[in-house]
Order: sequence, then structure tokens, then C-alpha cells
Amino acid sequence: MARLPASLDANQYEGDVHVTRKRAIVTIVAVLMLALPTAVAAEPADGPGTLALTVDAPDGATAMIEVRPVGGDDPAAVVVHESGDPTHEVELEPGNYRVVARPLYLDGVRYVPTTGPWVVRVRAGQTVANDVGYAASLGVQNLQVTEITDTSVSLDWDAELGDDTVVRRVTGDDAATGPSQGNEIPITDSSLTDTGLEPGTTYTYSIFARPGDGAFGRSEHDPVTITVGTVPLEGATDVPAFVLDPRTTILGEGDYLAATPTGTGVRLDLAPGSTIFPPGSFLSVPVSESLPGGYLGEVVGVGSDGTFVLLEAAPLAAAFDLYILSVPSFSELATSTFSTGPAAASSAASPASKEELHRQSREGTGPQTATAQAAATAAPVECGGAGGIDVTSSIGISHDGHANIEIDTYGVWFVQIPTGAAVDVGYTATFSATVDIESTIAVECGLPLDDFYKQLTLYPVPIGLNARFETEVAVSAAGSIENLGFAATLGFEADGYMGLDGDNFFDGNIINTAEPTQPTATGTFGVGLNIAGSVAIGPGVGSSFAGVVVGVGGEVTLVDAGANVVVVDDGTEESACIEFFAQSGLGIFATLRAWIPGYEADYTYSIDALQGEFPWGGSPWFWPDDCTESDDPTDDVVGDGVTVLDSDLSGDSDQWGKVDGFIPGEGTWVLSTGQVQEAVGVPSFFASTSLGQPGDAALTALSGFPTFDAAALTLVLIPNGPTLNVRYAFASEEYPEYVGSSFNDVMAVFVDGQNCALVPGTSTPVSINTVNQFTNSQYYIDNTFGAAGYGTSMDGLTVPLTCSVPVQPGDPVTVKIAVADASDGIYDSAIALLDDGIWSD
Repeated sequence: MARLPASLDANQYEGDVHVTRKRAIVTIVAVLMLALPTAVAAEPADGPGTLALTVDAPDGATAMIEVRPVGGDDPAAVVVHESGDPTHEVELEPGNYRVVARPLYLDGVRYVPTTGPWVVRVRAGQTVANDVGYAASLGVQNLQVTEITDTSVSLDWDAELGDDTVVRRVTGDDAATGPSQGNEIPITDSSLTDTGLEPGTTYTYSIFARPGDGAFGRSEHDPVTITVGTVPLEGATDVPAFVLDPRTTILGEGDYLAATPTGTGVRLDLAPGSTIFPPGSFLSVPVSESLPGGYLGEVVGVGSDGTFVLLEAAPLAAAFDLYILSVPSFSELATSTFSTGPAAASSAASPASKEELHRQSREGTGPQTATAQAAATAAPVECGGAGGIDVTSSIGISHDGHANIEIDTYGVWFVQIPTGAAVDVGYTATFSATVDIESTIAVECGLPLDDFYKQLTLYPVPIGLNARFETEVAVSAAGSIENLGFAATLGFEADGYMGLDGDNFFDGNIINTAEPTQPTATGTFGVGLNIAGSVAIGPGVGSSFAGVVVGVGGEVTLVDAGANVVVVDDGTEESACIEFFAQSGLGIFATLRAWIPGYEADYTYSIDALQGEFPWGGSPWFWPDDCTESDDPTDDVVGDGVTVLDSDLSGDSDQWGKVDGFIPGEGTWVLSTGQVQEAVGVPSFFASTSLGQPGDAALTALSGFPTFDAAALTLVLIPNGPTLNVRYAFASEEYPEYVGSSFNDVMAVFVDGQNCALVPGTSTPVSINTVNQFTNSQYYIDNTFGAAGYGTSMDGLTVPLTCSVPVQPGDPVTVKIAVADASDGIYDSAIALLDDGIWSD
């Protein structure tokens, strides 16, 4: 025993002896405790032990408990507890472990762990039990920013506090973790006002308070923190004013090892010793090579060893109590020229074709949600099929728009912002394009377009606009066309608000202007041009796996156009007649998800004004003007022995016209249930247009099904001979897939009300179900892959047939030649009347 100071009196001596004995006992216990890890490590290893954690957390809460080796930084295990079985068993190597239970939030209330012990010893082959309980913190609750300006921040909170409360402020978003870090800010009861701050600057406040909230060294409970971005100076459009939700963390590049897209979200690999974020927290991940648009994610899973977390796209308004971003306008220009020849032809995957979409419509198998399709990369034009195609395109693309996003959870900062989320965005794309095509085959080509991405702001959450477009050119037959182009602007404006009181609304306006160039052409063929893709405005939109969660997005068809070229013979010369038709399409929606603690919501608004197809003003255009219109087909179809008293056409003027090459070696005048020019070409072009025209009662009776888009030519004739003859061919896109179905497109030649368009030698009317590859096949031409000499896009047709009817010479006869779709208005059908095909003998 050490010698005592001589100056101490007896009473002092006795007291100090007592204290010294107590200190000796404590010292011995401490030494033994420090020796335990070594002693355990020295025991023979005969298998792991088990830690049985029983977690008592509030219903509906998610608790996270880390199990860390004593003296180690990285967890040996992470337990995530949700509602259900409260017991969790973890296998561990023998040793001493710290049980670190993280605080949690539920319905805006902060809960802290209240039971222990917090150090346990695990022995090989044995189970050690431990309880973890939670209770509402008596420290800081309901921490809010009550005022924010360009130079000041005011905070308010609730607490059952004593005098042990310290608030520290740091510049940036890395919070002070100890009560001696940063600058101390004076408080008044449970509030403060901090002045003299810099505009557009981030500050983080840490509140250290007793009891129970990171009070002076209890780091496992963490201080209560809040991060604020002060109001920027006027003109700083890419700097938002914001207040983070307490569950939100802004990450920097050094805060994690890797961010990897998973298809449904992001896997974030954490650095050794870094913070493990519990489920339900929100992470702002910066822009990187793997995340070109950054990412705002909610933690939905934690690795069992704490080395990674899984994120899913999180709503912007859930991560912020206040957010104000204003980008008045932006613009960008891109121009590209591409060309290809036979050597560059290759097989290329394409989006769902018009035929596939119509098939899905009939069968109910179409896509249920809009999906963004990646644009092609800069590469030569890719054409499906063999060689024989040369495409040259010059495309200039300019983008413009604006974005204003305002979110206010409490409605206390700025009177003009209601409690909720307001979004005012706009976007336009202006295309200046020309295409030259020379083709000896029917083919589809894809022209590459670069993605457009505009970063609106990088901090605190990357927010941008992403526009992805893909261009397709489909040539339906041999021929050439030059200077097929347009200057077109398509866009939208969406302005609305979503709140918690049912007062949700969105309005939209369409911007749609276009002007075509004047092309020249040779041959008889059709060309389709489609430029379509997706537009998204919001956090993380630069990554294909991330959805827009507070913003506006959807599918955009900038151009859905076609040009048909036919040879017109006016009796003196032949010339190419070009028809160019175009429309645009939008399917724009606004969305907001789960934006306030304790209140779950998932709003998706389809903006009615921004849904549908929108024809270009003036479409269709013709060169020469109105060259496809033919109001009097009698000069073509009426032959010898017949005098015409009257003629009438019913349907739409786009449904008929003069066509050469439909039948080998014959001129024809064609009636179609769609646009007649789509019936021209080769079968790789899909002719299907629902015109919204009525059917025909007599054809409905013949088909046995409702009819649509009927077209008819009615003639009043005086035959000179005793027999009237009508020569025709019937063609349809319903062949061969819909033979035997209810899609029994039908035609007829009524002579004084009686149908003479019958299967030869029978009383059966000609239709899809009566002349096909299975029935009366001797009269059927399979044109699926192109029959020699037939210049039609229809997949099947009859051979030229003639119906002959006894008549009284010199008496008027009414002849009605009609065709109609059956059961629905898509998959076109046509009747071709041969030149001089109505005669008497």
C-alpha cells in the first residue's frame, strides 16, 4: 500500500482507506473485463455461438440493430426488425460484442433504445439472450425550421429538457457529431434564430440534449440534426432553397464505394467503418458514371453484414420539408447526319410495330404502363433485311423548357406556397429533318439519335430532364424519294398542385407546329417515318432504371408520318403523286408519392389535355395539289356496252383512288377500309387505320358481324347487252392470321340489291372466311412475303374474279360496290376494280 500524506488527519485517513479499497476492487474488475477478449480468443474454437435479440419496437416501425465486435469498427451482423416475430437469432464467432441500436422515426416521432445490456459475451455453441426496447425520446421532437431567408434560419422543437442542451452549426451537410465541433448557437428555451448567414449556402445544425438524444458522448444515439439551404440570391436559378427531412442524408463521392443499378433501384456498397443507413431513410446519391442522373433513393434493404444497402427511387417530397427550385428557361441544340448503303445493312431490333400494337389491342395483351425506351447510340443507320437501301438523313434537334418545383410540408415559410407540392414544367423539341431514300426492297431502318439530358441542379439532389428518342424509317416497296422533311416543334406545359386536402389538380397545354418540305419521288411505294421516345423531369431521370417521382414524364411521339407515292396516268402522261401525312402524340402524366412522414400517398395524374394523337395542321399534303383525289372513277372502271347515268362515292375521300400495279399488268381503282395509299406497296408495310366511319347494313348482314369504315361506289347504268359483268379482286390485312375469326372483313357487288360477288360456282359471298388458304384456296393469293407482280401491302387477296348478272338491255341498273371492316375498324381490307372492269355483252 502506498504511503499516505502525513498532513492527512485520522478521519481523513479512514475515509481515504475506504475509498482506496473500493478503487482497488473496481480496478481488479476492470482488468478482468479487459482481459476477457484475450481469454475468449484463447479458448479452443469449437463452433460459433448465437445471439438471440428480442426487439420491442412500436407497431409499424422498422428498427435496425448493429452487432459490433468490442474494439472493432465494422459490424459483424446487422438485424433489421419489422412488425412480426420479435426474436432474431444471429450466429457469431466467440467474443465480446457491442449491441448498437439505432434511433428510429415513426409518424414523425423519434424513438431511442432504452434497454440493454449493450455489451454481450458470445460463447462457442451457446446462446446468449439480449433485449432491445424503444421508447419515445424525452429529448428533441418535432424539429422544424420556422423561418428561412437568405441570411437567417429559425428552428423550433419540443423536448422535456434540463439545462444540458447545446446546438452546434457547421457549414455544409456533414453534421457535427460532438458538442465541441462547429459553432455554438445560442438558444432560447427550445428555439433559436441564427443570423448573419450567406445566401444560397448549406448549413447543418446538431442538437445535443439530455435525456436520450446523443447527449455529450452517447454517440450510438446520435445528435438530432437538420440541414438547411438558405434562400439564394436572385438569379441563382440552379441553387434551391431547402430543408432536409431528418431521415435524409446527402452523400458525397467518398461516402460510399460503389453505386450499381439493379434494374429496380440501386445497390450502394459502403466503405468500411462508414455509417449504415436504416430502412426508411433517404439518400441523395451524386451524379457518377454509373448514375448519370444521380439518384434519390429510399433504403429498403440492408446487407446482413452491413456492407451495402438497397435503394428504390424515392419521392423528392418525402426527402424534403421544403424545396424551391426555379429554372426559368434552358435550351440546347444538336445536329446529326447519317447515311448507309447495302454494306451497312444488318438485322436490327425495333420497338413494337403498328401491327403488334393492333394485335395487342385485340387480344388485351398491350403494355399496362408507359416505359422509357433507350435511344440509339451514334452509329450508322441500321436496316433490317438484305441490302439494297440507301438512306441519308440530316436532323437538327433543339430542346427548350423550364422547371419550377415547390414543396412545403408545413406551409409556414412562404405564403405563396401551399402545403403540398407544386410543379410547373415545360418542354419542347424542335426538329428540322430531311430524308433521302433509294430502295430496291421493302425494309425498316433505325436512325440513331443521341439522348438529351439537361441537369437542372446537382445539389442537394440531382434533378434533370431526360429526352430519349428513336427514329424509324419503313419503306414499303422499291422506289426513291428526296427531300422528304419538315420543321416541327412539339412540346407541352404542365402546371399543377398536389396536396393532402383533396385539392389536387393539373392543367396542360400542347405546343404543336409543323411545316413540311416539298419532296420529289419516283416509283410506286410508301415511306413511314416515326420519331418517338420518352421525356422525364425529376430526380434521377438520367438513369433508365429510375422513375420520375415528383415531376412530369411520359411517352412522346414527335413525328408519326408517312408518305405514299403512286403513279398517276391522266390519259396524256404519267407522273408521281406524293401524299405526306403526319401527326404527333403525347401521353404525359404527373406523379407524386408518399411525401410527408406518417402520411402515405401515391398520386399519378394523367393530364387529359396531354393525352392522345394530334394531327399536324394542314395534314395531309399533296404534291401536286390534290393529285390523289378522284371524284369520278367511271372513266377508269366503266368499259364497253355501258352508259353511266349517275355515280356516287360514300365513305371518306382518303378511302379511294387510282392505283397502278395492285394487280399484275392491270390498272385498278381501289376502295379501302383505311387510307387507300396504305394499301399500296409490299406486305412488310402494315395497312391498318381506324377512320371512325360507319359500316354498311347490307355488308353487316353478309359478314354476320358489325361492320366499320365502309366505302362504296354506287353507279346507275344502262347496259346495252343482256349480261352485266363486274371484274374485281378482294384484298385484306386480315389474311392469314384471322381466317375463321369474327374479323370477317367483307365486300359485295350489289346489282339491283342482289350480291353477285360470290365464290365461283356457289351462292357463298366472298369474304375473309370464305376465300383463304384453307377454303376455296384456288381463288386465293398468299401475299405474306410478296407474290410476284402484286403491288399491295395486304397479306392476302383473291385472284381477279368476275361476277356476271342477267339484265334487261336498255333498262337502268343500280350497281353498288362496297367493302367494310368487320368486328373492329383496324386491319384494312380493299376491293380493286380493274380498268374497264364493268361492261355488258
